[in-house]
Amino acid sequence: MPKTITIAIFLFLSVGFGFAQPLNKIKGTVTDQSTKEPISYAGISIEGTFTGAPSDLSGNFEFEVPPTNTGTYLIVSAVGYQTIRIAISEVFKDQFKVEMIPTSYEIGTVDVIAGSVEMQRILKNVISHIDSNYIKGAFGQKIYFKGEASINKDPKRIDEAIVEYGDSKGYQRESVLNAFQHRNYNFLGIRRNFEVKNLADGMNPIDDLLNLDIVRVKGNILDISYLSNYDLKLDRQGQFEGDSVWVINYRLRKPDLSKTGDFYATSYQGKLTVSKSNYAVLKNETLVKASDFNTLGRAFANAGVQRLIPVSIGYEFSTIYRKGKTGYNLAYLKCNRHHTWKNKTSGETKLESFVNYLVPLELNTSNPTLVKGRTYYSEMAYDKSFWEGFDLKVE
Repeated sequence: MPKTITIAIFLFLSVGFGFAQPLNKIKGTVTDQSTKEPISYAGISIEGTFTGAPSDLSGNFEFEVPPTNTGTYLIVSAVGYQTIRIAISEVFKDQFKVEMIPTSYEIGTVDVIAGSVEMQRILKNVISHIDSNYIKGAFGQKIYFKGEASINKDPKRIDEAIVEYGDSKGYQRESVLNAFQHRNYNFLGIRRNFEVKNLADGMNPIDDLLNLDIVRVKGNILDISYLSNYDLKLDRQGQFEGDSVWVINYRLRKPDLSKTGDFYATSYQGKLTVSKSNYAVLKNETLVKASDFNTLGRAFANAGVQRLIPVSIGYEFSTIYRKGKTGYNLAYLKCNRHHTWKNKTSGETKLESFVNYLVPLELNTSNPTLVKGRTYYSEMAYDKSFWEGFDLKVE
């Protein structure tokens, strides 16, 4: 019997299924107010809904507003900038322009210092409440994975999978290595729009994505021993999915592998959305710039002479957490990467773009299946009957 699984995530995920006809389209550009430079990866959404889209490398965004929309304000947010709230009635123009004001992190006044201390207090409470807020003990899940890749904006390669995943410890704060030892997964079904011709075609980034779950893994803003290394500032107070929240801007002064999980990180900053009622992390958005990248993962260094020279390496990842019967758990993860490389011999440049998603489906905490080992590579054939058993819907 077909199994219906509803995935509540942003509309721009677009896993290939239909939506209602839109009434309007919002289209525009996001730039820095002072430099007029485009702002990449800004989040644009209708307040109180999941309708929205991110800005691209040129700061452009575009999305359709469904007929059922009830929101009256547009929210524009970006790491390192003040959030903007605009009436929807003001944005239906041919090319709407948003100019964002940078958030100041300069520690020069008593008020700013006091604010940073208060944000540290909140984050210390967040860390101390992880054990009570999040799933304790072993759990098993089925996870939907989707990866999109393109080179120089050529047609996208799409890789999808249903993954069986098990964590023998649950949300215990551990090092990346210890967490790695307690998490395993294999593939139940795969479908691709390309043929697997080499090792790279059949590889997957699941391990790297799981390490972006900042509540589960140490080496990020939720490490109490690292809090003094961050500049912190309250971005705003408001509502997120019915919760009253603080949104806290953070910036790591001197990024390194132990604090970011990225061997080549040169800039690391983000926004953390925290529930006022219980100090649970509801959402995290992190923007990272790096000097290089290894295809084996963020934590690895490159060895030997490279044919391609990194020109620009950057990525943004977002996580959303929701409360279930046994505690909060990861509900959505997205990582958006852009790499520009220069050929050392020819001088030609190429742009690589990657967007990867993890969306947990079924959750079992009472009698979980704990997978043994990991499937790093697979050329599993497409099974039509298997995929017909999953009626994936995006809300």
